[in-house]
Amino acid sequence: MPRLSIIIPVLGDPKQMEDSLVSVLQNRPDDCEIIVVLNRAYDDPYDLQGEVRFVEAARGSRMVDSLNLGVGLSRAAVVHLLTCGVTVTEGWADRAMVHFQDPAVAAVAPLVVDAANPQRLICAGAAYHPSGRIRKLAARFAAEGPFPAEALVDPDLPVAFYRTALLKRVGPFSRHAGDWLSGLDMALALTQAGFRCVLEPQCRLRAGSLGEYRQGAGHRAWGAERLF
Repeated sequence: MPRLSIIIPVLGDPKQMEDSLVSVLQNRPDDCEIIVVLNRAYDDPYDLQGEVRFVEAARGSRMVDSLNLGVGLSRAAVVHLLTCGVTVTEGWADRAMVHFQDPAVAAVAPLVVDAANPQRLICAGAAYHPSGRIRKLAARFAAEGPFPAEALVDPDLPVAFYRTALLKRVGPFSRHAGDWLSGLDMALALTQAGFRCVLEPQCRLRAGSLGEYRQGAGHRAWGAERLF
């Protein structure tokens, strides 16, 4: 049984996953499985079938659909969700995995830094106020720290680590708040069930951007209202 499942959802052109998948294959930890979920046919031109499980979701599936499919297929105690365009380096998962020795931890948030400017944080999890206000913590921290223990709730769905059994118990990821806020919806459910999310600053990923930051203000507001 693997100890970690790395799930990469691919929405659209499979070429967009190549940088992420190559970085995972080059730096993968021991005892892991890699599951790539695509919403269109893929012919595996690099013959990676022995190293990667390619799973075809229904054509046009959204991110939450692909993630739910990948989590359902996972054989590991921990899943790491990795959106296309995010790359990893050697040992990136090791520090995150340590936190799951604590049975109260349901999720771990890594740091995502700008690939072109590693001093700039792109994401570091999110906090949620009962009024419905969502605070992306990357805007409050510097990449070198310090990192206050500030009401971290959401580990940022596109890059999160989760305890698989809890996702299957509380889940699946819901469509009702939209793809990018379904992670916060899950995080609030896990918190209500008595578990917590922690930040691991030594687990660092690189990206040019994450898709949620390309959403318009109206779309974000609609999702936040439905979540509330």
